[in-house]
Amino acid sequence: MNTSDQQAQIDSLLDLLLGQLPDSSPSLLSIVRDLEAHGYVDAAFSLLHRAVDVAPGSILSREYAMRCLHSGQPKSAHLQMARYLAMNPGDEEAVRDLERIRQALRDPAAAQPHARSQQAPTSAQASEPLSRVGTHNIYRPAAAYDSSVVLSTIRAVMDDAIKGGTDPFRPAYRPPALPQAPEPRQSAHLSQPLGEHQGDHDIDETIQEVFSQRALALAESLAQAPPAGAAAQLQPAPVPQPAPDSRPESAPPKARLAPAPSAPVPAPPASKRKALVAVGLTATIVIALAALVVANQLQDRRLETALAEALATQSRGSYANNLDALAMLARAEEDARILPGILEGLSVPGSNVDARRHAVGAHQAELAAYIEWRFEAPESRQAGLRIDASEPKHPSTGAARVYARLSSAAYDEALLLARDLKATHPLDPRVDEPLAEALLASDEPVASSEVERLQEALRRQPASLRREFLAVHLEQRKSGHDQLVVELQAFIEKHEAPYLDAKIELASALRPDRALPGELELLKHWLDAVLVSGPREELAPAERARTLHALGMLEMRAGAFDQARQHFHVSIEISPTRPAPYLAMIELETRQARFVEARAALEAMPAKLQAAGVSSLALRKAHLLLLTGRPLEALSALQDIAHPTAQSQRQLGLVHLELGQHDAARRAFEAASEKLASDSPANASARAFALYLTSIDAAPKEKSAALSALGTLCAQDDASDNAQLLRACALSAMHEAEFTTARSRRQRSLHSAKQYALAALEQDSSDSLLRYDLCVIERALGDRAQAESACNLALDGNPSYTSGGLHIVDYRLQEGRYAEALGLIARLIEHDASEDDPRLSAASARSLIGLRRLDDATAHLERWSERESPQSFAMAMLQGHLAMARHEYERAAQAFTQAHELDAKDAEAGVMLGAALVRLERNDEADELLRTLLAAPRWGAHAWLALGELRRRQGRLPDATTNLTRARERLDSQIVAPQVLAHVELELALVWQARFNWDHPRVAQHLEASREQAGNSYAELLVAEGRYHFGKKRRYRSSARQALEQAIALDPLLCEAWPVLREVYEAQRATSALAGLDAKIPPSCR
Repeated sequence: MNTSDQQAQIDSLLDLLLGQLPDSSPSLLSIVRDLEAHGYVDAAFSLLHRAVDVAPGSILSREYAMRCLHSGQPKSAHLQMARYLAMNPGDEEAVRDLERIRQALRDPAAAQPHARSQQAPTSAQASEPLSRVGTHNIYRPAAAYDSSVVLSTIRAVMDDAIKGGTDPFRPAYRPPALPQAPEPRQSAHLSQPLGEHQGDHDIDETIQEVFSQRALALAESLAQAPPAGAAAQLQPAPVPQPAPDSRPESAPPKARLAPAPSAPVPAPPASKRKALVAVGLTATIVIALAALVVANQLQDRRLETALAEALATQSRGSYANNLDALAMLARAEEDARILPGILEGLSVPGSNVDARRHAVGAHQAELAAYIEWRFEAPESRQAGLRIDASEPKHPSTGAARVYARLSSAAYDEALLLARDLKATHPLDPRVDEPLAEALLASDEPVASSEVERLQEALRRQPASLRREFLAVHLEQRKSGHDQLVVELQAFIEKHEAPYLDAKIELASALRPDRALPGELELLKHWLDAVLVSGPREELAPAERARTLHALGMLEMRAGAFDQARQHFHVSIEISPTRPAPYLAMIELETRQARFVEARAALEAMPAKLQAAGVSSLALRKAHLLLLTGRPLEALSALQDIAHPTAQSQRQLGLVHLELGQHDAARRAFEAASEKLASDSPANASARAFALYLTSIDAAPKEKSAALSALGTLCAQDDASDNAQLLRACALSAMHEAEFTTARSRRQRSLHSAKQYALAALEQDSSDSLLRYDLCVIERALGDRAQAESACNLALDGNPSYTSGGLHIVDYRLQEGRYAEALGLIARLIEHDASEDDPRLSAASARSLIGLRRLDDATAHLERWSERESPQSFAMAMLQGHLAMARHEYERAAQAFTQAHELDAKDAEAGVMLGAALVRLERNDEADELLRTLLAAPRWGAHAWLALGELRRRQGRLPDATTNLTRARERLDSQIVAPQVLAHVELELALVWQARFNWDHPRVAQHLEASREQAGNSYAELLVAEGRYHFGKKRRYRSSARQALEQAIALDPLLCEAWPVLREVYEAQRATSALAGLDAKIPPSCR
């Protein structure tokens, strides 16, 4: 090897030593001083010269500066010392040295030998150019290792290796013994000449032995020395001094070192010494590297063992086991950090430390994320930081990301990541558990084949309670809750040691009708015992929260609502990031009709959970909004579900049904039925609702087929256990009764609907919708007492249900109890019903019209018209009713005509249009329209009444009597306002008056019956009474005047009252009253 190659090799080795090996500057300085102590001053100076650029700012720069000073190069010394102080400004000794150098620059004689190196510079040192001094460091900076941790950890590795019989430094691994080293030599200018046996070969052997021992000392310091003495262990090892006569006489002469001759001899050439230095330094570093490679192999085996032990510990599944496994991985990760950077990228046979270290870090990230998801809380273990620092493509890193998404309630995103991970590593068993966890947490529909493949993959892996439980729990996604209960019961019976997660899931899924005898009590007792277990069995926070939630579910199903509520509250306090206890609390409060509390529980959920798109949360929220009369908000909540399920489709159908959107409701129920098992109760109820909705608007043939299929479902033996199926049957019977013309058939249909509703309430007495359904049925049956009781129970059970409350408002309007209707509307608004709800606005306007507060009704209608389309059916009906109340029959006819065109099937619009046409004397149109409505279930009686009035005005008095009598018969079986019955009696009185005059006794009889119904609140009756009294003898004129004035006070717009009142005034010669009469007559009546 020529000199340039040797210098290049020294530079390369210096780069490795100083750039990657920690704390190497003191070691190199020890080598330099050792060379100087052995007389190789030029070699030490050259080595130090080349080391300065590799490690600028280190102690080597300071030492090199002082050697430059003593070699007669004060400028170079000044440059190097200034450079060192720029990077180490706190070194006071260097400041003093810099002052000495500056003094030497001013006075060269001031340069004295350095205290740390008494050797004088040689001519070679003085003449050597400093071409490398001051250049930029192009080498990689030193790695930021903690030397104490590094040395102590490697020492532990080596100790373990020695205990295991693999000591890398035992004699079998050491190089052969070298000849004894020579006596220490003086500096070049003091050196003695070598003896006859100390030629170049002896010097070479001496250097090899010195640096071989240096390498052994370095390796032993790495393996055994305490960290605090690490620097001391790297000090030069003394050259061994042979004891007198310690060598055998037979030893070769070459092995003996002759005494140093007294006569000085010239030092070897500088090139020879440099070559020897290169050889010695190469031997030192090669042997040190060999020691570290052995340590690498040992570290590889240690990491492999630690990872296997951690996986085995984790597989036991408990919180403590997972914490122990995480601690093992943390210790293994600390061990991995001791490997020096010099070994990065080296290919060591039988060793793969880099990959093993990445595996440890990735699995540590996975386990930390899993503990956060399953046992603790997000960020409790800083899993996110571990994930960022781990190998990005490792399967365990992918699993950690899945668990992190689960912990943050991003369930659909977690499932997407888990599926991508499985596709990337299809044969790696480490990705199966996170995929199972994501499938169980997400509500996204999943194919049975995917679940089956995952169950088989989990069961093929080595036996583990956790994997076996996941395979059982996945049955929920494949076969539903009922089959899950069966599988969980078998799993618990199979394993003698109770598995907490299995007990918790069984308690959450088990219904009383599916439990074995005494199973619920035993399960509750076991969970109670878990909560009060000793320190060794202390639960993780999430485990305690899940246990409390499971206990609450058992208590809620048993009717112990207070205990369940308490357990749900504590569960939320312990683990506020889990959605399950919030959903359970909402269900509990909803069951007890505590809708304000249920909404509070919903609003208490963290925003992250509410925004997570969890379908179970959206379902619970939509159900709550539906029950509190907010179907539009419920629809919005359901539309946020990314992956519709059978349950979400069924709930969507109920919302569309509430909004009157029958086609959309039918499609939703049909979609739900397709997603459900054909023999499940939920499927039967979804099909029943779809058939009911089909029968509403279908053609006669399709309607008949739908009703026949629905009748078959309703007649099944297990129908009595399905509340929602029974509700669909009740709604269908109500619909059939509404459009049945035969009274007897209508009554049978209503009684059937009532039986279905009562049976459904037996199954679910807390269902507010069923209670309001029963209220409507009782109203249709016409039993006022039963209807009042049912409607009050519904209202008391859920005053927040706007749609149900509107049923009762309509009931009050139907009875003519307008003030009570307004009060009920105000009560609904107090329970968070929207004042902008068009149904409430319409009911308010109708109430005000009934109370004759026409100006208020007009103002209310004008405000509502700003939000409601003027072309809407509801707006047209209200405008028509208001015009009728003002006796503006032309405007009323126009409004009711518009409403009738918008919904020709609405009987009320047709009847009211016919009544307006009667008042306008458009007899033919009125006759044709009213005759088509006589069979309408509710409004048919009103059609008979309007037709009787028409016949009276036409002078067909016998027909009028017949029509009015039929109207009264039908109204007697209905719940109607007293004014309606009073109107019938009034029309009959007018018919008898037209036939016989006011003196006929039937006239007085019908007038009296009308007064009994309406009292003094019916203006038209008061006008008739005034005419009745005025038509009799003179003494009744005062009674006539009183009745007419009262009528005008009630309804000044009743134009027919004003002429009769004028006649009475004139007959009484009431001059003053006549004088002011014209001013009182409204413009519309003049």
